[in-house]
Amino acid sequence: MEIGNYKILEIKKILDGDTVCVDVYLGFNFVRKNTKIRLARINAPEISNPETQQKAFESKIFLQNLMMNGELILKTLGDKQDKYGRYLGEINVKINEEWVNINDEMLKTGHAVLYKGIIEEEFVF
Repeated sequence: MEIGNYKILEIKKILDGDTVCVDVYLGFNFVRKNTKIRLARINAPEISNPETQQKAFESKIFLQNLMMNGELILKTLGDKQDKYGRYLGEINVKINEEWVNINDEMLKTGHAVLYKGIIEEEFVF
């Protein structure tokens, strides 16, 4: 499967700690608008679950702050989508001339856990 690297032009909405909606520049003057991206490999707390709602909001805010820090590049694995039609990807942000993988930062800080299909881990931050 071919890997694609695309520039994120605009953040439309941060839906939760592992899903965003963005405008993506695909090259040749083509922009895909309002594209839902599910951050690959991670799972953040669910806003709809009363037991994890506070942590979910904290995770969403942390992701929003990371994404507002600089230039964003989306790396996808071809056209792979999840069961909800979201494209799976890794997002990197350029902070002080260094690229930081947002998916990894969400894991390192405990704002998300490693996605294994069924989530049993506790959300700790």
